[in-house]
Amino acid sequence: MKSERDFFKGKRPWSKIKDRVLGEYLVPYLRKVAKLRKPIVIVDAFAGPGIFEDGSEGSPIIICKKAEEHSPDNYLAIFVNNNKRFHSELEKNLEPYKKKGKAITVYGDAKELLAELKDIVVEATLLIYLDPFGLKDCEFELL
Repeated sequence: MKSERDFFKGKRPWSKIKDRVLGEYLVPYLRKVAKLRKPIVIVDAFAGPGIFEDGSEGSPIIICKKAEEHSPDNYLAIFVNNNKRFHSELEKNLEPYKKKGKAITVYGDAKELLAELKDIVVEATLLIYLDPFGLKDCEFELL
């Protein structure tokens, strides 16, 4: 199995398809839930650095760009990393969205955040994006 660092060197064909599906799904999702007039929260529980070493955009950038296009005044994106290097890179890569108060980066365990979401997200719509590298011990009950 490749290491996490190797994973983010460049997108593989399956990753390109996955990210294209994510980006395309977000458009109708955001348009539909915006009609509810509730805050929209999007969580990427295994965010990575946000940009691959080859310059390709990862899920955090895709999520923020689509949210800015389709619901700029009504979203909050939360991104989790348990790798300090990826967390630091992601903080830099998401700086414009963080300055607007639209993105939060969390250095920690996705399981812990997922367990706390029920208390954090009360009157909001919630999309949890789970695309883990080596997900372990995350029981379906938690979700």
